[in-house]
Amino acid sequence: MRLPILLGALLPLVLASCGNLPRPFAHDPDAPPKGLVRLTSGTGVAVLASPGSVTTFSAEEMALALRAFDVPADALVEPRLGGYVLRAALDGSWELSSPAGLPLLVVPATADLVEAGEAVAHAVESDATRPLSLRMAAGVDPSLPVSSPLPTLRVVPEIEGLDGGRARVLVGALEGALRRAGLTLDAAAQWTVAGRLETASAAKGEPVPVRFTWILRGPDGTEQGAAEQANAVPPDTLTRGFAALAAAVAPGAAEGIAALAHEARASR
Repeated sequence: MRLPILLGALLPLVLASCGNLPRPFAHDPDAPPKGLVRLTSGTGVAVLASPGSVTTFSAEEMALALRAFDVPADALVEPRLGGYVLRAALDGSWELSSPAGLPLLVVPATADLVEAGEAVAHAVESDATRPLSLRMAAGVDPSLPVSSPLPTLRVVPEIEGLDGGRARVLVGALEGALRRAGLTLDAAAQWTVAGRLETASAAKGEPVPVRFTWILRGPDGTEQGAAEQANAVPPDTLTRGFAALAAAVAPGAAEGIAALAHEARASR
């Protein structure tokens, strides 16, 4: 299954994030690229209407209000993996939950559209800037049997589109971010994460559009899902500034991969 470009990240990468979050490559499922480098996965909001609810404004209006506050949001029928969910309740209020399913905010039915949008944007920004390890740990599903742990992963050392030196820098940053997110790594693991970098042409001196794709494969080599990050970056970050770029990309990539690992566990 393919994550809804979590890293919206890169914004909208549908994973776009709200405001000026210091997470240029955040995991966002459907955000279009704007501003710095952001991923498509973790900060996109799916706005869901509930049959029978009596909200004073529609899911489409709420999504529009959130986008006005720079939060990637769409009115959807069902939530997408890795994103926030804003659901209309039967009493007319709106309930916001995190990508891990934790309740974050209830917007009363009496709030007007601007108040509601501002409150939700603030809640998303506050949650998205918390350490990933805390957000993911809090979201462990107690209904899952103890015998079904998250798979142990191995990051493939070669990254398509990168030379060996830069690949080692990015893989090292990613492995550190994955460990901080609570995942276990092992050089002999059968579950693998493979990366790919794609760039587009740009005028001399202008930001270069880049897209990172991270693919999770099971023991039999079957693709279990993919997380994507995209944005435009200054050209020198792809060369002498690559270490800083890797540090910006790794946390969002880890968030997307962690979401895929949780999904894989749930389906086992």
